[in-house]
Amino acid sequence: VREVEIGRRFRAPLRLRFYKTELGTLWCDRPKDETVLASRWAATTGVAQTLGAYMRLPTARTALDAEKILLNAHTLSLHFVLADAGGDVRYCQGGRIPQRMRAWSGLHPIGAEQATWSGFFEGERLPREGAVDGVIASANDHIPAPDGTLLSTLAQPDYRKRRILSLLLARGDHDRASMKSIQKDLLSLQALRLRPVNLMRIGFVLM
Repeated sequence: VREVEIGRRFRAPLRLRFYKTELGTLWCDRPKDETVLASRWAATTGVAQTLGAYMRLPTARTALDAEKILLNAHTLSLHFVLADAGGDVRYCQGGRIPQRMRAWSGLHPIGAEQATWSGFFEGERLPREGAVDGVIASANDHIPAPDGTLLSTLAQPDYRKRRILSLLLARGDHDRASMKSIQKDLLSLQALRLRPVNLMRIGFVLM
């Protein structure tokens, strides 16, 4: 049990009590003999090491140096696309992700007997890759761990990444203006695919 007192201006302090278990903190005011939701965050440890990594990141001289520094960034799960003046472009993922049972992403609750963690994906166990044709694109799409394990709780379909790649590969002389244009691009390949079906249904409704 962990008790916290929060001071409030012009009001009495607010006292909160948290009940912690090996599966996480219980979402209840007081435990009872009933099913209770528990939540747990993998990034509650290694915070000082992570802060040190992010403070060193601006000092990296190359993309490879930056990738090595990010091996120690264990809190937020983030996707990094790194590039340097020498032309090296690479991708790596930072953070600490629980190693769950293979069929469970962690997005939805499951029974306590299945909700155990058997370690973490962090550092060199997280995805990293070099550029293909000098290009890397990242759009919150599904990127599995090196052993194929699902890492994302809610990965996005690949249509955004395919659109970005098509724009990047369309020319070989990108500059600040072209990258700005790509960043502001609104064309959805998903919408193009669904347009014939939607138009047909709209036409059916209007008839």
